[in-house]
Amino acid sequence: MIQTSNKLLIFILCIYSLFTFCCKAENVKTLTIKGTIDEKMYKKLLLLDLNNTLSTYPAGLIVLINSPGGDVYSAMKIGKLLRSKNAQVFVTNRCDSACILVFAGGVIRDAQELSLGIHRFTININNNKKELAANLSVLSSHYSIITANKIKNYLDIMGVNKSLFYEMEKTPSESIDKLSRERAKKFNLIGYDPHYITSKSTSIKNQKNINVEHYLFKLNFIASECINSKVTNNTFLRCYSTLLEK
Repeated sequence: MIQTSNKLLIFILCIYSLFTFCCKAENVKTLTIKGTIDEKMYKKLLLLDLNNTLSTYPAGLIVLINSPGGDVYSAMKIGKLLRSKNAQVFVTNRCDSACILVFAGGVIRDAQELSLGIHRFTININNNKKELAANLSVLSSHYSIITANKIKNYLDIMGVNKSLFYEMEKTPSESIDKLSRERAKKFNLIGYDPHYITSKSTSIKNQKNINVEHYLFKLNFIASECINSKVTNNTFLRCYSTLLEK
């Protein structure tokens, strides 16, 4: 399920609810992603106008995500799309398995304690699910090796430490390893894109007279102060804006 917000417009597209939300005079676009990640979700996202401006406060595009996972390739495509739109991504309840790849696409990423779950990925081969080998070798299928390399390359591009992939390999696909915030930060899974921060902090300083040190410090408290399983787009946006200005 995908939800976006604009209080001027509400329409239904299949099972997806789409809105646009306006925050004061500045248009902040918010997007809620729920449920299983698949190619249909990616195609629905392509229909949305996710373009935004860097100067929009506190963010041009905010994504709230709650997903058990899904298709690896669709997740990477969604993550790349979100990165191209400078999306800030936050987990409201859970983000497990392939959802981690969507989460990695955020230019700012935060989640509550133990809300990020990892394990060994499964891939579909001839409509059959196959677990990526724990230790990929010449004995592994060619497709599995290609997929593993694509995941590692994707994480690297997104600024997430590739060692996260090897951490994923330790847990079988039928289990889940819930990451503490400390572990997630170690891999820069919870973190931010430094190039975005450089530009965004300059914009925020000019608008709100908030210096970069204060901005980076406050980003550490988004999850603890503004995120919970019942948060709405509106309440999150108000909390986020207030948090930065405290």
